[in-house]
Amino acid sequence: MQYLLNSLYLNLWAPLLKIPRYFSLAGSFYLKGMKALDRISLICKEEYTEQPAYTLGPYFQKWIMAQLPSDSVTVLKHLKKEAFSISALNVGNKIYFSITLFTEEASKLIGAILLDSSCQEIILDMDQERHFIIKSKKIQYLTTMVLKNIYYQSDALFPLFILHFRSPTVFDRHGEYVFFPDTQALFQNLMEQYSFILDRTEQIDGKLLKEICEYTEITTYCVSFTSYLVNNVPIPGFIGEVRINCQGNQVLRNYIAMLLLFAEYTGVGIFTDLGMGAVSLEF
Repeated sequence: MQYLLNSLYLNLWAPLLKIPRYFSLAGSFYLKGMKALDRISLICKEEYTEQPAYTLGPYFQKWIMAQLPSDSVTVLKHLKKEAFSISALNVGNKIYFSITLFTEEASKLIGAILLDSSCQEIILDMDQERHFIIKSKKIQYLTTMVLKNIYYQSDALFPLFILHFRSPTVFDRHGEYVFFPDTQALFQNLMEQYSFILDRTEQIDGKLLKEICEYTEITTYCVSFTSYLVNNVPIPGFIGEVRINCQGNQVLRNYIAMLLLFAEYTGVGIFTDLGMGAVSLEF
């Protein structure tokens, strides 16, 4: 376990977040600590539809791209990996259209436009054009201060984590779709995202991943299989919830919690930039 402690210490300043930090656009303030990720939510009144809000994800992404100047779209397309993840989710009687921005470039290009007072409506180019009036906007920041609080927390975490997959999720394993909750697929994907987004490297610690899989397992799951339409092409996926049990020590549980909390911002699996893989966490 000393190996794990050393690995975590080296990554100590990589920011991850548990508790949502909401700031109104009027009179917003920053937590002390480096800001790493921005999540902007455009909150609209829900309209009646037979389909869940997550089906709007690809159209929301298309709308975002349409708001940007052509040269900005070119910059985003030339980034090595996705610069953001999005989600469109039902929350009570509202729809949260959210985007998490992974890079400084994305924050500058997209954040400024979405937070501008002139951005008051989302118009989705579907078979039948749909309009959503933006009632309010919220922004959440992911900071190193929060990471320190999570990492150094002395209260023992309960070993059970409940992860809700709120939009269809699928993993990529050697070019093939994995559309079933799998411990290795889940944590490998999160470690890869964590390393690339926060450390700008595509390398992950294989020994650490092996240790996570050794002490962590999905004990129960309640999922259903569905498909997610992208350009009229169905992508297989699953939604529902899983219960993850970690029998490792306090350090390992803290690390697992950080990865899963990170997932609330980035999403999990592939095609998160199109609205797949949105999750929320209980523990």
